[in-house]
Amino acid sequence: MKGEIKDAIKNALKAEGSDIDVKDSNCPEGFNGNNPDNIINRLGIKGIQLEQSRMARNDFHDVIAQAVVNAISSRINV
Repeated sequence: MKGEIKDAIKNALKAEGSDIDVKDSNCPEGFNGNNPDNIINRLGIKGIQLEQSRMARNDFHDVIAQAVVNAISSRINV
């Protein structure tokens, strides 16, 4: 799923003319989201945390959010 989300974000940003680099990388300890107090880990299991640059958040937040929705919506049973 991580790869699908990454590809969806990358493609959506490219379609918007952005050259923001989308990476799937290991974060340094303390920033990697493994802490049990992290909100992602309190909400469920096997969560995915997205870290975004200021430009990504300010200029492309809707594009990124919609890309994530598009990537995972078929897996959500409501």
